[in-house]
Amino acid sequence: MAALENGGNASRYAQSSTYLRRVTGAWNGYSITWNNVPGITTNNRVSIPALSDGYSPMSADVTGLVKDILNSEEGTKGFEMRLQTEQKHRSVR
Repeated sequence: MAALENGGNASRYAQSSTYLRRVTGAWNGYSITWNNVPGITTNNRVSIPALSDGYSPMSADVTGLVKDILNSEEGTKGFEMRLQTEQKHRSVR
């Protein structure tokens, strides 16, 4: 199993569930904006639940995403982590 983990972190804002998705389009870290987001696939996306207390470690099974990369001719262009509900005062910490 492939896993994504963090050590837990506090937030004064509302915690939010997120999606982890595979980037399929080319992008440049120096010029990327919300207006030129690269292609993303929802195949095997991972849903990461909100942390109930803001401190607990998070763990997610990313096996499907890693298998997609290994089976893809183009390899990886990275991952996108995005809030499932994007609203003011929501965060991922």
